[in-house]
Amino acid sequence: MLTLIPDIDPRLRQKCEFVNLNKPGFDIDQLVSDMFHIMHANNGVGLAAPQVGVMKRLFIMAIPINGVAKHMVCINPMVVTARRPEIDTEGCLSFPGIKRDVSRARMIKGNYRDQSGRPRSETFEGVAARCFLHELDHLNGVVFLDR
Repeated sequence: MLTLIPDIDPRLRQKCEFVNLNKPGFDIDQLVSDMFHIMHANNGVGLAAPQVGVMKRLFIMAIPINGVAKHMVCINPMVVTARRPEIDTEGCLSFPGIKRDVSRARMIKGNYRDQSGRPRSETFEGVAARCFLHELDHLNGVVFLDR
């Protein structure tokens, strides 16, 4: 079973490698299941693979939309456009108890592959955009305290 790595772990400052869903021995379903379990157990809305010691370009989100959490798996994500920066308070499961004001785009268009490997393109706003960008930073070895 995976666990959150501590905030002093140097892997949180490393760039992740692209996910090859066809690589033998890579069990995406188990990884995603474990990550959702950890995220929910820690009352999070997002979790990146490096936060559990897996150095792959993958993150998950559970974003509230109309009172219901929409669960998403984002593999090899990227931002296509970003607009309307705003400052808001963020926290991070890797840095429990720490909150900081961070400037991020309020609206983005993101491309990624879903858990089945299908390409997706979506526009995210508000909390969803903030979460997408926060988790994407983790894949690039950047933590919210750097911003």
